[in-house]
Amino acid sequence: ALLLYLTLYFHFLTFYIFIFLSVVSAFGVIYLLERKWRVEMFKKFTILILICGILFTTLSYYDRINKLTPNKKFTEGLEFLSNENVETNIFSHYTRGVYLSYSGMQNFMDNNFLYAPNLDVRWSDAQKLLFSNDLEQTIGIMGKYNIGYIWVDREMIYDLWGGDDRDLLFLLKYNPHVFEKVFDNGDVQIFRKK
Repeated sequence: ALLLYLTLYFHFLTFYIFIFLSVVSAFGVIYLLERKWRVEMFKKFTILILICGILFTTLSYYDRINKLTPNKKFTEGLEFLSNENVETNIFSHYTRGVYLSYSGMQNFMDNNFLYAPNLDVRWSDAQKLLFSNDLEQTIGIMGKYNIGYIWVDREMIYDLWGGDDRDLLFLLKYNPHVFEKVFDNGDVQIFRKK
């Protein structure tokens, strides 16, 4: 439980913790195989349940793999931004910040909160940007953080706004004198502040 708790705050530890858990699990399986069982049929049934669990878990994620980010259209958006020579910050939901940073962009915020300056203020401003109907407030926050681009993807549209054109999405779409859509591949939309 402590290891899983640590991954909430130190995301870089996740990979190492999974390696550790894999080794411990392997020792557990070896112990089950080498242990002397009173009822041999119970041993085979236990091993069968473990194998089926691993197999069915793999199969259940097989159809989801294409929907996980980053997918092909997601990386097309990142490539577009890389070719734009962006010198301003890019705003998106904090869960997209790691991808933007990895591709060499300056993100507004990512899920590695340990390194975010003025986290409380940034979080509050991010919520204001995402859920604001006030164009002047949105432009003011964008100026405060030197935000020149806004990244919106399909998952964000449904998770944050329920698929509706409201809040930030409404402002982006219906204020062409302020925001220009510079990229749209059906999954990712990128808007530039004029």
